[in-house]
Amino acid sequence: VDGINYYQIKQVDINGPVMLSYVVSVNKGKAISINVYPTVFTTNFKVDNGSNKKGMIQMYSADGKAVLQYPLSAGITVVNAAILAKGIYLYKIIIDGVVAATGRMIKE
Repeated sequence: VDGINYYQIKQVDINGPVMLSYVVSVNKGKAISINVYPTVFTTNFKVDNGSNKKGMIQMYSADGKAVLQYPLSAGITVVNAAILAKGIYLYKIIIDGVVAATGRMIKE
């Protein structure tokens, strides 16, 4: 459920004692729909962050080296990845300081 939710665990031991955990609150917002396409590209690809918030895409080579960081505007952003060599890349999309999506892409 969206909004602030409260959780507490109640533990009942087999011999009778009952223990309660601390109350924990979780503020869950609406999920953001993220689309990255095409996943096989030559020069450019698009990121639709499905929200009105700005973000960042970070790309890593197959060996884990950071190779590209590109700002994302609200809505659809065309990412120019011409500087990348052919190969397999992993990406991480960050919106509001939270990793909103991860995935894999191939540059031909």
